[in-house]
Amino acid sequence: MPEPFVSVIICTFNRHQYLDQCLKSIKMQNYQNYEIIVVNGPSTDDTEEVLKKFNDIIVIHQDFLPGISAARNRGISVARGDIIAFIDDDATADQRWLRSLVDSYQDPSIGGVGGVVYEPVKKTVQFQNGTINKSGISFAVRSPDSPLKRSQFPICIGTNCSFRKEILLLAGGFDPYFRYHLDESDLCVRIVQAGFAIRFQKAAIVIHYSAEGQNRISPDNLNSYEIYKNVIFFILKNFKGDLRSYTIRPYYALCWWGSYFLVSWSIHKKISLIQLIRIYVQGIQGAVQGYRDGFYKRKPQKQENFRAPKSEILL
Repeated sequence: MPEPFVSVIICTFNRHQYLDQCLKSIKMQNYQNYEIIVVNGPSTDDTEEVLKKFNDIIVIHQDFLPGISAARNRGISVARGDIIAFIDDDATADQRWLRSLVDSYQDPSIGGVGGVVYEPVKKTVQFQNGTINKSGISFAVRSPDSPLKRSQFPICIGTNCSFRKEILLLAGGFDPYFRYHLDESDLCVRIVQAGFAIRFQKAAIVIHYSAEGQNRISPDNLNSYEIYKNVIFFILKNFKGDLRSYTIRPYYALCWWGSYFLVSWSIHKKISLIQLIRIYVQGIQGAVQGYRDGFYKRKPQKQENFRAPKSEILL
């Protein structure tokens, strides 16, 4: 049988040095039946110069930053692959990355496959066989042979994930509401709820450099507004109809994140007291917004929305 065609989608914004090494790592893959799609910016650095070095990739230019989910959907809109893989612009892939992902789709019940993510220093594990619970709290590292606990869902991480295209479209793609945080987890939960499996493949390896961005100043100083908003919305959207989704689960999630930032200030000394207060204030505002949006959720995105104007696509 012919090998599946893979579309590799990279969303980038003002990270030309990282993007350059990311694209080079994709070009070194030992799996050759693929295309590369870059959803750009609008970057204002030397990203265009980097893209010119790779004249066989597809580039989609954005006029503004709509968030990671919307950007990924733009890439999906032109993807020709049977399998669609995602990697962040500040990451590099092992030479066997695509081959390892593709070989994991032998079972037709598998809707998505993700791999392990290492930090560049001392090869610390950043993600391995992660899960998320019904309170919207994710656990990034879990033993590959550990069984799922009750109320847990298997997830991939955005910088090392792939999905069967037909399943991705069936699920409605990424929800544009999630501009940052829980974007890939929300998709994985919907795929599982649709009756398909999310598989972890430890041979599919990515190195993630965790560069600063619009929502991440450091691992301890994050965009708390988006985090709190998205966690509450994630709970109400995916597990509606359960009284705990309106009471216990949001309360647990807010306490968990409140403790996370408190430890960053009091023990790790990674943020100042003023930063902690600002994080809490913005987090409360985000939680309120998440509740509002969760109660008045718009209709799910339809497949026909996966289109991008031809004028925005450059080959």
